[in-house]
Amino acid sequence: MQITGPVLVVDANNVMARIVAERLGQIGLKDVQTSTSLRHTLTQLEAVKFSLVLSEYDTHPLTGFDLWRILTGREEWNSIPFILMADEERKRANITRFEEAGLPVVLAKPFSADQLAASIELVTSGNPFSAFV
Repeated sequence: MQITGPVLVVDANNVMARIVAERLGQIGLKDVQTSTSLRHTLTQLEAVKFSLVLSEYDTHPLTGFDLWRILTGREEWNSIPFILMADEERKRANITRFEEAGLPVVLAKPFSADQLAASIELVTSGNPFSAFV
């Protein structure tokens, strides 16, 4: 795992954001910031150089998928490794759309610390193949 800077967790549910932050801590990533809104997320991205962004799909008014598209559309953010988190039903319903868009990793919730670590390894390894864990 090649994460050397802070990690951003985006989830509209503050409790879920803290749970993901705890899972990150279990695998050794302690510098974690959370956000519960797109506006706050964009402000954080402007202020901090993140090494990884994890976003829940169900954020409002835009989705985590929309956030990924914003990140990839901005030169200063398009190299930040990104993991989309979604429940299994949401993942299945959108898998074709995600694959066609080139989304690197969709991590099905709930997930273990080991699954999280494997997903991070995939997005930081430079492997061009998508993974839907």
